[in-house]
Amino acid sequence: CPNDSYMDNSIDKAISFLLESRNQGGWWVDYTKYSFLGTNEWTTAYVGYILSTISEKEAIETAKQSWKLLLKNPRPLGGWGWSHFTAPDTDSTSWALRLADNIKANDKERIEQAIKFIKNHQQKDGGISTYRLEDFQNFPKGDNSGWLVSHACVTAAAIHINEFEEKGVNFLQESQKNDGTWESFWWREPEFPSFLAVEAIAKYKNNEATKNISEAVEWAENRISENGSVYSNLFKGESAFATASCLNILLYADNYNKDKINSALRWLLAHQYENGSWEASAMMFHPEDIKPDDKRIHTTATVLNTLNMYRNLKQKGDYSYPKS
Repeated sequence: CPNDSYMDNSIDKAISFLLESRNQGGWWVDYTKYSFLGTNEWTTAYVGYILSTISEKEAIETAKQSWKLLLKNPRPLGGWGWSHFTAPDTDSTSWALRLADNIKANDKERIEQAIKFIKNHQQKDGGISTYRLEDFQNFPKGDNSGWLVSHACVTAAAIHINEFEEKGVNFLQESQKNDGTWESFWWREPEFPSFLAVEAIAKYKNNEATKNISEAVEWAENRISENGSVYSNLFKGESAFATASCLNILLYADNYNKDKINSALRWLLAHQYENGSWEASAMMFHPEDIKPDDKRIHTTATVLNTLNMYRNLKQKGDYSYPKS
């Protein structure tokens, strides 16, 4: 198992990469191969949230700066979106609210407006859609009906906001597939949405939640190969994004699979670039195509989140966790 100093160094390098990847305005911009000039609000909310979970002072301060940036972009409907130029959506808004909660932001009016925005997207099945038709002045052409229905990944992100817990968890528990995974509209492979669903359900210590997590863990263990990686069919190769997502699922197990966890950790650490990033492999669906995060920001933030969770578990003295 990698020692603590090696882990700390990897985390520090990833934080440095992310801090250096902001544009002159302080935003993180990724997925620039798509139209709409890439994503800035969604990516800034997501990365800002992840940095807010890390103990390093510079990470926390940068997370606070991210929140201040997001506050500068008011929306008539409330909430935040893929970018300045697109309609607000519930996924971007949920990550922004999770960031606000972690840094204990006291911008009550803006937070309440954003929560109301998400509430307006909660469906009868308890799940949350990314958009509503009325969010758009001109709804994008083509078959985009999937934008308007409940999504596991979006619902899982929002559940951490108290108002959406009970109905959202019921939706996730009922939508888990027989193989232990969750499907997603925006992520066409199950690793990342399944991690988000497990993370959300793990807050509930009931028998059904334990069953949901156990089934997801069994699936994730089988996805990790002998060398510790997870292969992505969309990426057409070993994926740091998919590997980190599966490893994160394993960290919610009642009984840790030491061999699988350490194998995946070793693979991730061995494949970190010198500048602190990992190869862009977060394959996201867009009406134009399915493409990775060309600036490596989403992949690197996701791996960083996994490494930080691993480190936190060890520091908390969970003695059932592998120490060597």
